[in-house]
Amino acid sequence: MAKKVKKLTQVLLRQDVKGFGQRGEVKQAAAGYARNFLFPKKVAVEATPHILAQLKVASERKVTKAAGAKADAQRVADSLAGKTVTIRAKAGEKGKLFGSISARDLVGAIKDQLGVMLDAKALDLPEPIKQLGKHEVKVKLAPDVSGTVAIQIVSTKG
Repeated sequence: MAKKVKKLTQVLLRQDVKGFGQRGEVKQAAAGYARNFLFPKKVAVEATPHILAQLKVASERKVTKAAGAKADAQRVADSLAGKTVTIRAKAGEKGKLFGSISARDLVGAIKDQLGVMLDAKALDLPEPIKQLGKHEVKVKLAPDVSGTVAIQIVSTKG
């Protein structure tokens, strides 16, 4: 008795398919499954040589773009290294600020004094600064690139 051999079709998933694969993956699917489920629901397309070539080019472009973004982030981290940003604020006798310095305040001061544009979410500032003095603030610029900027809070006269 001869055993039936399943015909397989190579497909590119356009959406996540539970129990089968993630969007963007190239998978082997049973011909019937592809023809009767994946293709009609438009969750996959047949992985032709042309589509595979486009996928390869897009993947290479993504890698190049990520490398460029990492290099830019490293340049920003290097430009922040060893620099001190001074912020003037009103404070009491014991150095406690009247108010606080938030991440948005820091981003504005960094932009004004160092000319570096940052997102407030990039700053690792668990709570606003409420004391005079020097503070080190970590900056996360990319998944594997971070830096530190020194913040000097000084009292205003008056």
